[in-house]
Amino acid sequence: MSVRNRRARNLSVSLIFGLGLGLAACSDSGKISEKDYGHKWPFTVASGTLECVDPGTLLFHADGKTYGLYNVMAADGGNYLPINDIRRDNPAVPLMKMSLAPIIEVGLGLCKEP
Repeated sequence: MSVRNRRARNLSVSLIFGLGLGLAACSDSGKISEKDYGHKWPFTVASGTLECVDPGTLLFHADGKTYGLYNVMAADGGNYLPINDIRRDNPAVPLMKMSLAPIIEVGLGLCKEP
């Protein structure tokens, strides 16, 4: 196999794995963990549960506490702990936090009506 073909194959495998990570990292119950996301895990807690309380409004439950993850002002007045309280710093980008995008994407999937 040529170097060019190996690179194309490796890129394809990486893309498939990356796309699948977001889809496979959340069970129907919304449970997610650092084990599922590896180095992309954005929280300082090891695991938690995503919950969709309104269409497009996400909460994250961890260690007996509830954090507003996305669009929290629409749900119950937004009376939740700030997600940044448990959000990890991004080691690759000083002064930035880890991206919540993969978690939000999975969480919004829970909001879709069957």
